Amino acid sequence: MFHGEDKVVHFIMYFGFSILFCWTLKTELNFSKLFFVILVTVSWGILMEYLQLDMHIGRSFSWYDELANSIGSVFGILIYTLVSRNAAANLTSGSI
Repeated sequence: MFHGEDKVVHFIMYFGFSILFCWTLKTELNFSKLFFVILVTVSWGILMEYLQLDMHIGRSFSWYDELANSIGSVFGILIYTLVSRNAAANLTSGSI
């Protein structure tokens, strides 16, 4: 493949993770809920990176992996917010 391909995988996994997390809230997402989703997904990514230090399975902690996780989380939240607001606007206007 290419150098850094695992960063793409990290991005995609946390992109999906944050979308699913937002979806489970199912109510109107306000700033505090979005901040909570960011806090949980980024914290989970940091925890997973630190756990790799103790697992000794050929993986190590990487701030670049955590950066990819965080960017994936933020993009997932942005996409979820845009799609859900657009869907709500379409329901309100009756254009579905």
